[in-house]
Amino acid sequence: MGRRKEKHGGTKQVESFAKSPTVMRFAIANLEKFNDKLFVCSAEKFNWTAHFYRGRFLNEEYVVFDIYCHCHIPNWSCDAKVDVRIWDNTLYSIEHHYELRRNCMSCPAFLKWDDFIDPTKGYIRDGRVVVEIHIFEMPKKIQKNSAVIVKEYPGIRNFTISVGKSRFYVNRELLAHTSEFFHREYDYGRLDTAEPYFLDDISPIDFKLYLDLTYHPKQYFSAYHAKDMLIIAKRFLNVEVVTTCQNVILEDLKENKLSTKDKARLAEAYDLDTVRELFNPETLLRPSICPRFMPIERYKEDERPSPVYDEVTAVLAELDHYRQIVISRGANRQEKEEEHLCEQSGEIDDDVVIIENVVEKENEGDVGEEGAREEEEDFDISVPSTSGCYGY
Repeated sequence: MGRRKEKHGGTKQVESFAKSPTVMRFAIANLEKFNDKLFVCSAEKFNWTAHFYRGRFLNEEYVVFDIYCHCHIPNWSCDAKVDVRIWDNTLYSIEHHYELRRNCMSCPAFLKWDDFIDPTKGYIRDGRVVVEIHIFEMPKKIQKNSAVIVKEYPGIRNFTISVGKSRFYVNRELLAHTSEFFHREYDYGRLDTAEPYFLDDISPIDFKLYLDLTYHPKQYFSAYHAKDMLIIAKRFLNVEVVTTCQNVILEDLKENKLSTKDKARLAEAYDLDTVRELFNPETLLRPSICPRFMPIERYKEDERPSPVYDEVTAVLAELDHYRQIVISRGANRQEKEEEHLCEQSGEIDDDVVIIENVVEKENEGDVGEEGAREEEEDFDISVPSTSGCYGY
């Protein structure tokens, strides 16, 4: 008898999500006085923090949870699947990508609080609730760059937005909570429909970034993208995204990661009126460690003066300084051109013969034109910077 033949490569083994899931398990005994529960645990490579709390938006309370991933490895990234279980019953499952500058996953509209404490729903047993959060590390996915975007955001999805051929499945209460524009549409009943809500005058990619910031405001994006995001945030009247833009620009300028030329161009891209409006303390949300959807009266934090105001004043002065540099350079260049034209148009006596060094004149002209080209070099504000994310 011959040896049994096997296909080339042998048996292919399927890689599991992880050797063992990271499990966070805690009990809630007194639901009437429950505010939040914070749990931290360590895995093989990553540290995980789960924040399970009672939140409110649009005058209705929900069960909310945030998942944070931390790692000491530089430039780390991780894909994970998170299962939320109550009494061993999987209530919700979500996949998310984590990295150094996007280490938070927020699932706002998770479960209505009234349903959570309703004895007939089966969540409460013997006067308590046992919650388990299972985290499975997954192989990294390759993102496809497609013109048509179809994305389902975490949490309760009860509304569809159509932007061109792209579809976004979102939570209408969250949109109304974060945007005055969508709040008015919500009050008028235009969001309470099974038909998609159409937006045809905006790019799907820009709107996706806007929704990403709406769901996960603690994520990284470039300061050069802040101008486009500011336009969209002002259109939908989303003060939180405006604050996100403010934090990104503050971080770039504070850490001096932009060159003098880049700062000058940034000052030109942001006219001072727009910058002042962006940094207006009256419309500026004060950074706080208070959870995003937790009512401030429940958080019970003492009011403190905003630590950002002094930085705002310094940033405005710095932007004004670099703007004046650009203006002065343009004025000097214009004066030199006018003087040169005056010299050419001046009357020359017929009896006077002017002899010049033609070679030196040509060399000076070449250097001048080359320098002018360097100063007038096109600056692409769409190129992302190397800035880090803002801190919370």
